[in-house]
Amino acid sequence: EKRQAKFMEHKLKCTKARNEYLLSLASVNAAVSNYYLHDVLDLMDCCDTGFHLALGQVLRSYTAAESRTQASQVQGLGSLEEAVEALDPPGDKAKVLEVHATVFCPPLRFDYHPHDGDEVAEICVEMELRDEILPRAQNIQSRLDRQTIETEETSPSTESLKSTSSDPGSRQAGRRRGQQQETETFYLTKLQEYLSGRSILAKLQAKHEKLQEA
Repeated sequence: EKRQAKFMEHKLKCTKARNEYLLSLASVNAAVSNYYLHDVLDLMDCCDTGFHLALGQVLRSYTAAESRTQASQVQGLGSLEEAVEALDPPGDKAKVLEVHATVFCPPLRFDYHPHDGDEVAEICVEMELRDEILPRAQNIQSRLDRQTIETEETSPSTESLKSTSSDPGSRQAGRRRGQQQETETFYLTKLQEYLSGRSILAKLQAKHEKLQEA
């Protein structure tokens, strides 16, 4: 009986010790699991001091600024495109002439002043002058036709004057500048010929009209 009592006593103590051991294991495992699954995350949230919130605000501000910049660039390009479409060389020339009217206004015409009581102000084709006037009129007509063709052929175009960009560090810079100078000289020569021809054409046209009226 004593042995049985001792056995039961030690068995009870072992059961209590095992129970305490199992409870301690469960407690420790729960504490470790709670630390790694919850406490670590809370500690990280506590230590980030609002990093992600601040970073998100910065990135949102940046993207908003970039969006506004792109919108402004698109608007600026649209304005430039409208400005290009609105370019009006003839209109600009007309405005320059209007603003500086006193400079570009044609002078008064030369009026006919009769001499010594002669009041005739028209070209008279008398019978005695017909043999001289008619060939002259035909000659003026021929010159007028020929001058019209020559003036149209020498009419310069601003498109023919191409500006060539030159790179100072390039070996071809000198050649390009020379070609550009040749192009400009050619254009100015053509312009001079055109203006001279048009002046001659205007004078021939005036003579032709006067003879036609006669």
